[in-house]
Amino acid sequence: CCCAPQFPRSARSDRGAASLPKIGRYKGQTGDGHVFQFNVERSHKANSPRKITHIWLVYDIADCRSGPVRQPFFASVFKTPASPHGAFSRTIPKTGGQANQVQLRLKGKFTSTTKASGTFRVGVIGKCPITASTQALSFTATRTG
Repeated sequence: CCCAPQFPRSARSDRGAASLPKIGRYKGQTGDGHVFQFNVERSHKANSPRKITHIWLVYDIADCRSGPVRQPFFASVFKTPASPHGAFSRTIPKTGGQANQVQLRLKGKFTSTTKASGTFRVGVIGKCPITASTQALSFTATRTG
């Protein structure tokens, strides 16, 4: 149509980038006051332009175990109608696992281009595993610097 505005090709391809999470380090805490942080980096996947890396989550399971969960690659970030800035999730280990291995089920979303929040469950295989009654904890994180 002759009346439709014509955008340069680069402007059209970058229109969605403004709503993506900003690249950088995000720091925050869990609902019970422990450390939660991760990096957001560019992804080379066409359907997921951002990825979560270098996650560090400190947990404390009463009468069981406490410690950090560290993962170099954590999850891809996907935009959805319900999460226009992006959402992510991860289960560790994906299947099976060994005795005394940490279990983590985490779901989060970016509430803006610089803030994320979500919930997670943590357990230890064979000692205090994640079950249907495992309490979900919350987390928040904000981009630093």
